[in-house]
Amino acid sequence: MTVSGATRAVSRIWTFSAAAAMILPALVWEETVRLSVVLVTILGLLAGCMSMPQPPKQSLFVLFFVPGTVRLAPEAEQIVHQVAVIAASSKTSKIEVSVPADAPGGMTLREGRFTSIQNALAASQINPMLFTRAPLTDAAARLAGGADRAELRLVP
Repeated sequence: MTVSGATRAVSRIWTFSAAAAMILPALVWEETVRLSVVLVTILGLLAGCMSMPQPPKQSLFVLFFVPGTVRLAPEAEQIVHQVAVIAASSKTSKIEVSVPADAPGGMTLREGRFTSIQNALAASQINPMLFTRAPLTDAAARLAGGADRAELRLVP
């Protein structure tokens, strides 16, 4: 039996097609594996980001009194309420209340200001045992409006 040129050509094409059929799945498999590795990496990074701890809630709050009085400014009352909400929803071991020292020869406001803040916090159902007094730093007291400034700090 003799093999014609056309048969040889068909045979070669068939052999090439069979080889290509074996190589092509390997290339598709490699691409699939590469894409799977990329996908798993991205999902792992996203999962890692989701499990990262949240940034801490605000712990320092600055508020102001009506100048020369022991009354909290309306905005300060909102800040005190915000502090109370955060303190109630977090594990706060104490709330430091800082007001400036009385000016020598000036009005005595310090004690009344402490009391105003503590009363506002107590009205929000915060345990008065959490309140502590701390001196307002000299730097904070020297800022514009520092004489009427107060700071509340939540201590975990």
